[in-house]
Amino acid sequence: MLLFLAITALFIGAIHLWLHHALVSAARLGPRARRLGQITLAILWAAAIASLAVGIHIPMSWGRPIGYLGGIWFAVLFYLVPALVLISVVALLARAIRMDASRILGARRAATALVVVAVLAVCGWGTWNAHQLTVREARIAVPGLPPGFDGARIALVADLHLGPALGEEFARKATELVNEQDPDLILVGGDLIDGTIAQVGPATMPLAALRAPLGVHVVSGNHEYYADDADAWLDYFAGLGMNPLRNQRIELQREGDTIDLAGVNDYDAPAPRPADLDEALGGRDTERTLLLLAHQPRHINAAAEAGVDVQFSGHTHGGQLWPFGYLVALTQDVAITGLDMLASDAQGRGAERGTQIYTTSGAGAWGPPVRIGTTPEIVIIELVRE
Repeated sequence: MLLFLAITALFIGAIHLWLHHALVSAARLGPRARRLGQITLAILWAAAIASLAVGIHIPMSWGRPIGYLGGIWFAVLFYLVPALVLISVVALLARAIRMDASRILGARRAATALVVVAVLAVCGWGTWNAHQLTVREARIAVPGLPPGFDGARIALVADLHLGPALGEEFARKATELVNEQDPDLILVGGDLIDGTIAQVGPATMPLAALRAPLGVHVVSGNHEYYADDADAWLDYFAGLGMNPLRNQRIELQREGDTIDLAGVNDYDAPAPRPADLDEALGGRDTERTLLLLAHQPRHINAAAEAGVDVQFSGHTHGGQLWPFGYLVALTQDVAITGLDMLASDAQGRGAERGTQIYTTSGAGAWGPPVRIGTTPEIVIIELVRE
């Protein structure tokens, strides 16, 4: 982690040195504005690097404001740097054709100011948008669904990413919103945290209030493996009243009928406990309806081969920052029909060889507490007989 921070600090530092050139030197600011720009960039560089350690090496008690600022600045960099590169390229081309230097400087200053204002406005809106947790409703028709499960309501919750930017208040808001929907079953699709149990564990405490007649079931996401031991995190979630599914299958009973629910470890889970759908499904009655909870949609091919009826996933965030949705959709093994056009098919409902899948865009945000082109959500899915 320390080596990662050191390398990242150098890389981000180089970007900030170039930003100093693009925003300060090239604009030929006066001495006071120049000094203010230098101080501002130094503070933002430090906040960005420190935000990566909040919840791991930096205590949440005083580090969350740093994590919040640093996360937002990463989002600003994502849009600001390419725009400023474009302005610099245009300025170089203008010089190459020998345009008047004063006109180039004036145009560059105006374009830079416009870009800075526009990026700050967009990222400001995206920060507000990331906190507008909403409920999305969907209906999935399942062939052969037992009558007792007709109309069963499932709450799909994933990707809270409690840690550097989103904390206990966000967990409480998500919990209250889920419980208000009165679901029959709650599926928690991983990536609940960013950090260690010692630092981030207390922020998850509101999740202990989640309630559903058929239980609250959770699987690991990739982020449970990054800063701590995923099995330790799943044990911690069990202490909050959730049922961890570690390549396991359980039976769900409702109104005299039974279906199976399986859950697998994250697609990228390392040895000795990688994802193992065969282990989870061993010995099951193949005539029963089978639901699968898997953090990443990439499980869909194995799920289709195993005869899973519906897979529930998260992970994609719908791209979180446009246009990442296009890239996210390409990295998954199924074409998912998106509900948000800007998210470019990185969330919503899809199917693969008879297995249906629902991928939520997630409740929280990783890294920058910013969402542009997608919204945070909790999905209530009603199962109906086909």
